[in-house]
Amino acid sequence: MRLTKFPIQLLGQVCHVTTYSRFETIKNVGFIKVNPDIPDQDRTGNGKKDKYPIVRTINGISVFDFRFVTERFLNNRNHRNKWNWVFNWRYFGHEDLVWISINIEDFKECFLSVEEVTKKGVEGRRNFIPKLEGAILSDIPLRSFNSISVYSRKDDKWLDHIKIID
Repeated sequence: MRLTKFPIQLLGQVCHVTTYSRFETIKNVGFIKVNPDIPDQDRTGNGKKDKYPIVRTINGISVFDFRFVTERFLNNRNHRNKWNWVFNWRYFGHEDLVWISINIEDFKECFLSVEEVTKKGVEGRRNFIPKLEGAILSDIPLRSFNSISVYSRKDDKWLDHIKIID
């Protein structure tokens, strides 16, 4: 796969993904929260507590680290399956996906790299996305957002950037 097929909006970024409706809540609250005020059944990895994804069990916010994505990475069948899964995530249904680029410099003390999340996931026998998923062990304020991109699932295309605050 050529690097040009990977969403240019995300290349080189560390991003959190959510739905458009949840993004509106994030804007109103002012943070991406480690423990958002939403029903447990609406959260990702909402199965039994012993099956929660690793990032949730360590009280973190899942982020995808696209800083090191290369053509070689994308051509690796195992990696391609992982990033395709991220973009075709059926959990969100047909809602638009909001990709929030995070300034990780604001989280030096509480950012877990892909390698650290992988190690914790393997040790704890928890779900995680190898080679892509990192974590931030803190609420993320709006001021730490670099940019926001929206992917329309209905139209299967990227929309213009949106404003953080109207």
